[in-house]
Amino acid sequence: MRFQKALFMSNFGIDMGLPEFRVGSYATYLLPFSKVFEKATGGECKFLLGSHTLDLLNRKSKITEINAKNSFVVKGKEHASLFGLGDDFLLESYHDSFGDKEEQYVKYFKKLFGDWQPDVIFCWEFPTTLFRKIFPKALVLDIMPGAYMRPPYPKTISVDPVGLYASSFLKNYDESQDFKALDDTNEFLKIRDLYSHYFNHDTDVKDVILDLVDPTRKFEKYWLVPMQISGYFGFYENCKYKDQFEFLTDVLAKAPKNVGVIATQYIGNLVSEKTLNNRNLGYIRNLYPNFLYSTEFEKLDNISQYITPWADSVITVSSTLGFQALLHEKKLISPSTSHLSYIASDYGDNARKQDEALIASLFCRQNILVEKLLHDVDYFKSILVGLDERKSDSAIDVLSALPRPANLYKDYLSYSPFSGADNQIKKMGGIISSKKNSLRSLLDRIEKYDVISFDIFDTLLRRTVFKPEDVFVLIQKKLEAEYKNLLPAVIVKRFPELRVGFERQLRKEYDQNHNTTDVYTEKNEEFYTLEVYQRMLAAFGLNESIAEQLLEIEQEVEFSVLEARSLGKALYDVAIA
Repeated sequence: MRFQKALFMSNFGIDMGLPEFRVGSYATYLLPFSKVFEKATGGECKFLLGSHTLDLLNRKSKITEINAKNSFVVKGKEHASLFGLGDDFLLESYHDSFGDKEEQYVKYFKKLFGDWQPDVIFCWEFPTTLFRKIFPKALVLDIMPGAYMRPPYPKTISVDPVGLYASSFLKNYDESQDFKALDDTNEFLKIRDLYSHYFNHDTDVKDVILDLVDPTRKFEKYWLVPMQISGYFGFYENCKYKDQFEFLTDVLAKAPKNVGVIATQYIGNLVSEKTLNNRNLGYIRNLYPNFLYSTEFEKLDNISQYITPWADSVITVSSTLGFQALLHEKKLISPSTSHLSYIASDYGDNARKQDEALIASLFCRQNILVEKLLHDVDYFKSILVGLDERKSDSAIDVLSALPRPANLYKDYLSYSPFSGADNQIKKMGGIISSKKNSLRSLLDRIEKYDVISFDIFDTLLRRTVFKPEDVFVLIQKKLEAEYKNLLPAVIVKRFPELRVGFERQLRKEYDQNHNTTDVYTEKNEEFYTLEVYQRMLAAFGLNESIAEQLLEIEQEVEFSVLEARSLGKALYDVAIA
């Protein structure tokens, strides 16, 4: 394997005046990923970081596996004198606009690295343009938080071999690319159904939130505006807005009167931004009657995740909530130049027709489960090899190069922390389903037994008709259109009621003869249905030999109206896994 030297890096400067901002990137992601790399390749790992980050890792976090011996350290004084303060170098890197400084930067890093050259670079949320130039033979992977990071979703990351935000491989997407060939849609729909069932069946969180902000339900539609951090380049360098207040009021000004605009604020352990407060809430509410917000939202750091599944639209510059909107089939609006802008709609009434096959592949391939990556060495290795051998930087070639795990749906079932989400909802006063058929309860019970039995209809399968007897109406239409001479017209005209009536008669006879209501004790359903037709034909003096043909027609119509129930299918897949 060509990958024998890996560099793990992030911003070696100071983000937003917070020296500790990048510590979590190394401790939570880059260090664990380096250990998987060593197992997968037997190769060598080194780190690039600022001296302030290394000091905090060693001294405060007691993490010594990243140290001066296995790291290239950019010292504080060197950074200030060469790279400038704040986001100067970061923005030059993001826009690939180093000017006359490029030569100095290249010289500095070549001296810092010496003869050591990486085969692959893993970079957490920092532009890699300069390092792609310094190490042109290296596979460079830009890593960011994935579509979801908090309960009830498992932690995910996104991997992009082309660039970050506006430089993402999504810039090379066009509608002529055929993502259906990747065959990810069925797996994606199962994952979508899993979370749809949770949000729409297992909890009443929608009513809890609307009772807080719109108790009379006066709005026909709802937009979600998940605000971000104004001082982070992922926001301000990808839009025209100077801060969250300006962004929010612009959305409010564009919202129709029948749309309630629900705003949420960024609440994190390390950094938060409370744009909305007691000094401006009254002003905004007076100016925009459709502005919806509650301070109760601040009890949760992931409140937006409970609104996205039922909001009509999500408006964001670069938040991962944009991808969650697509997961739940909601309209995504991104007034930005970020990666989301390539797949977003505008404010108009007509949502951009999403390429569902593209969305499916983004979730099944580029949105990578962290736990899967850390515990499956072969999967980790296949990502490196696939991206290294990709044909081009087009969206279709990048996604084709990324492998889809064989049992992705099962992985989501295993890694999704539903109980953590339950606890969050309870903080809001929400109710979690205590029914025995709640998804988590059933999954827990399945694990305890060796044999699992399922009812077929209304458990695993459902008919897409108003009532089961409507199938006989469809058979009647089929007889009229395709089998005009099979039965007399007078019988075809009354077929639905005759079919029901003769089955009822036969059931009654079996009940009397067997002293039981279980008519399938001695006969299977196919034989029983055949007998219904034989009895009906005999009653009218018709040839009983066509009973089998009628049975085949009924089975054909039955199959055409059957579909799997999402919950039943989810449980069945777990049971047979």
